[in-house]
Amino acid sequence: MRKRASKPAVRGAVSPEQIATWAAPVARRWRTQRALAPVSLATMRGIEAKAHRLGHTSAQLLASGGAAIADLAAALVAGRVSDGGVAGGAPIFLLIGGGAESALALEAGLLLAADGADVVVGLCSTRARPEHVAASAAWDRLEALKRARRYRIPDLRE
Repeated sequence: MRKRASKPAVRGAVSPEQIATWAAPVARRWRTQRALAPVSLATMRGIEAKAHRLGHTSAQLLASGGAAIADLAAALVAGRVSDGGVAGGAPIFLLIGGGAESALALEAGLLLAADGADVVVGLCSTRARPEHVAASAAWDRLEALKRARRYRIPDLRE
């Protein structure tokens, strides 16, 4: 029996099959890494330490991760636009936390805005800026871009 495509329960939502179709160009590029097992936090720290020993800086690692996220975001936006799910030129909305993990999303936002997309970043934190040094620096760089807007969402009720 053939499996039917799932239908979104919410109007405007997309199915997993649609997302897979839109992400296919990016997925093809990363196909060889797909078979790799997930890594633990300790293993990731070891990978980063080795990259530093080989001469890569933290900024280069963040830029590389941000570029991968930006590629996927751009592919998903292009798919939504081509399917008529969203109007062309609609902003890309990023919700980030205040910790270190937000640095990658902010790097992606910087690249998307530099490539001409309108980007809106919502910082979900009680603090005025991300706490991590790299994330804080990227948060500041967003202010200089005309296509990027930053907002702080201090509490879940807002």
